[in-house]
Amino acid sequence: MSAIIASGLALSIPSSQSTVQVASKDPPTIELESNGPSSWTATYRMFAPTNELVFLKDSSGKRNSEWIAGGAFEIVGEGPHDVLRRKDGSPFATASVTVPTTFNSPAGGYAPFVHFSDKSLLVYTGQFLTCPDRCPDRPTWKWNLTADVGSSKAAIADGRVRRGRIAWTESRKASYLFVGNTKPIESRSFTAVIDPSVPASISSSLRANFPKFMQFYAQHLGPPAAKPTVFVSYDEHDPDTGSAGTNVSNDISMHLYGAWPTDPDWPRRVTWYFAHEAGHDFQKTDTSQSPAEWWIHEGAAEEFAALALQQASPELAAYAQTRLQPARSDCADGLRQLSLHDALANGHHDLDYPCGLVLQARFDRDIRTRNPKRDGIFAMWRDYRQRLKNGAPPITDTYLASVEALAGKDTADWAHHIIYDRLSDPAAALAKGAD
Repeated sequence: MSAIIASGLALSIPSSQSTVQVASKDPPTIELESNGPSSWTATYRMFAPTNELVFLKDSSGKRNSEWIAGGAFEIVGEGPHDVLRRKDGSPFATASVTVPTTFNSPAGGYAPFVHFSDKSLLVYTGQFLTCPDRCPDRPTWKWNLTADVGSSKAAIADGRVRRGRIAWTESRKASYLFVGNTKPIESRSFTAVIDPSVPASISSSLRANFPKFMQFYAQHLGPPAAKPTVFVSYDEHDPDTGSAGTNVSNDISMHLYGAWPTDPDWPRRVTWYFAHEAGHDFQKTDTSQSPAEWWIHEGAAEEFAALALQQASPELAAYAQTRLQPARSDCADGLRQLSLHDALANGHHDLDYPCGLVLQARFDRDIRTRNPKRDGIFAMWRDYRQRLKNGAPPITDTYLASVEALAGKDTADWAHHIIYDRLSDPAAALAKGAD
């Protein structure tokens, strides 16, 4: 049985609608304990009694229907939040919930458990985080974690491989914890944990190309904040086929599922995803709270990937060249009814990537045309980071100020038109000035 204990410290903003009788200033201690392959138990211990705990991550109703609070407790949905409280409304200092390892969040968050074919498990701690009464917009946790993983298994947290009884501290609001039998592969630039069922074409591409991506990005944007760990899992029994990539606190997770595609471009597509997720490690900027601006980070990571693949090998360079035109077509199809800003704000998050790539590819090209000595989008990203450091908000207008400074006013005006205006002919507007 594996046990993990986490204690946190966060800023807590009182709610005018709160019914808390004795408010706790600090988040609870969280003890995570494995019950075997099917579930884990999370126990919350408060520093002072509270009437409710609010989960940081929304689950769109899944948490209150699938987590088992048990006894006198319940999990209820209130607006975008899931709340743990006693059924009689009285204050409490300790509460426990049992979480099935099959639980998956459909609300844009990350699943708390990702399975490997050899029974190893990747745990995303963000789904367990709570605050008394209410979480502020940007809570900051300080974690103290311990776990007994046994001599036959390995644990990976904070980029370090550990065995036996372990302890570590981190100051991130969410992270990945790996516990299992899959043997980690350590290199100078990253640590990899690759599911033994992943086909050799993927694992060999990762080993050959990921170091190139890291070196390429570091050359233009400086070193990453920390040595990343890359987790690659595979569920061949899933009825659907695809992949899901995430980046959490410098760690990268790629979950592959379903029957292995026969598309010959599939290994190159997965390699692109690795380059995209690695690119996020080097952005080192806050993401806007508004989904309408998510094209900035996702689009930049797409263009980073295109440039990284072009440097990696002739085969990958040729594949990278095939990505732009389909992205332009998908973006145009998605902008027939709404502007990009409004489409993203209304939940059409499938446009972050294609429209983001079209915009960022144009920025990169125009910067290089205007000044061949500059390194395109990387020069603009450094300018954008400096603006944020100087106090500008991480929003579209700030980013377009960097676009205008390096790519020129015409390019910035074109981007503003694409982002904010309802386009009568999206395909023509996107293609304007593209060649």
